[in-house]
Amino acid sequence: MLIYRFLPENVKQPAFIIISLVFLAVSDIAAASGIIMTALATAGYGKISVNLKKRPVIFFLITVPVILLSVCGLVLLSVYYKWKYENAHSFLRFCPFGTAFFYMQAIRFAADIYREKIVLPLSVNDSLGYLLFYPRLVMGPVMTYNEHKSLLDTGSQSFENTGEGLQLFIRGLAKKLLIADVIDMVFSPLYGTVNGEASLLMSWLTVFAFSMELYFTVAGFGDMAKGTALCYGFRVPDSYKNPLFSGSLSRFGDEWNISAVSWCKGLFSALLRNNKWQSVIGMTAAWTVFSIWYRPELKMVIWGIWIGFWIGIDRLLKDKFKRIPSLFYGTVFFLVTFFGWAFFSADSFSEGIRLVGLLLGGSGSIAKAQDLYYLKSGGFILLIAAYGATGNFTSVMERLKRIPVLSKIIKCITIPVMLILMVLCFVVLATQYDIFELQWKGAM
Repeated sequence: MLIYRFLPENVKQPAFIIISLVFLAVSDIAAASGIIMTALATAGYGKISVNLKKRPVIFFLITVPVILLSVCGLVLLSVYYKWKYENAHSFLRFCPFGTAFFYMQAIRFAADIYREKIVLPLSVNDSLGYLLFYPRLVMGPVMTYNEHKSLLDTGSQSFENTGEGLQLFIRGLAKKLLIADVIDMVFSPLYGTVNGEASLLMSWLTVFAFSMELYFTVAGFGDMAKGTALCYGFRVPDSYKNPLFSGSLSRFGDEWNISAVSWCKGLFSALLRNNKWQSVIGMTAAWTVFSIWYRPELKMVIWGIWIGFWIGIDRLLKDKFKRIPSLFYGTVFFLVTFFGWAFFSADSFSEGIRLVGLLLGGSGSIAKAQDLYYLKSGGFILLIAAYGATGNFTSVMERLKRIPVLSKIIKCITIPVMLILMVLCFVVLATQYDIFELQWKGAM
């Protein structure tokens, strides 16, 4: 990364493409091959598009298969990795690295060229540099070509940015290995197929643990992606913020997988321009598409419809009723999201229905003796995770940095803390993981 800083400007983009290809090469060959072939085809389309514009019919006839190539690639890889990870629990059955992010960008790229939203002509290097920007292949975000170009134009590599990027990367790695994976070790036996005798307490605890693990997995990968880009001087937008305890369904919709959800909402933008019932339909449709992007299964579609519908309702009610009691509002938020996570965590639609029933007290048991084991084993890490997911720790640290004395103390202890976290992460990697397993377990 530091060497990249001193490369001539005309060499940096080809060098970054080569780095991205190396990143792909150490991952699954099937996914890498599909991405590279699609990238080359789409970049070739970008190169010849300036001439195709003179022949509208031919331009359209070539644009359609280029877009379909990305759609088919995403579907085929989703099917392939579902088969490959058939025995893995729920949200670990995803494509390695951000395969879906790549294909979403490729589709948008071809569509923007056709709609003349990108200044032509385009060189193959420019197109490949955008499509194969490897920090985004970790966990997004989805960006348009123009946003990417602006990112390159405003990027500035420095030792300060590299240091900040490394800190962000280590924090993301720690979220994944030291929080999400610890939760997984304790609670993963409870995911998927739910025991019909599970108590009310254990049912809620299982869903809560799943939501914490999922959030710290995807948010951790998002921080690693953002940190990697910053090491090269590029500040990419956030993929996740703090949606789990926001207490607002609208805010949840705005802060969960921000760029991917925005991409899906763009498909139904005409329905989202007002606050009437058609906005509810548009939001439901957008989240349904988003859920299929996660995985084309009935239980995921139910999750998307459920979340999207209530986000739309939330926005509708906010405009009609300005003073909704916060207690009522928060209660509805947690019930909606928890029932949604129940479907997300289940191995099938029927198991999702069963888990929702257990959340409503279907087992007839409030708590059992065995529940104490999970509370003792995972209660502390869940409390840490819950506090971290609120975003309060970051807010407190930002306030403390405004005080000169405390700011100096924080700067002094930051490096030792980061080194300790890095050592702990490497210990976990060395003892529990194959060297490339993080990519295999990367969520889309």
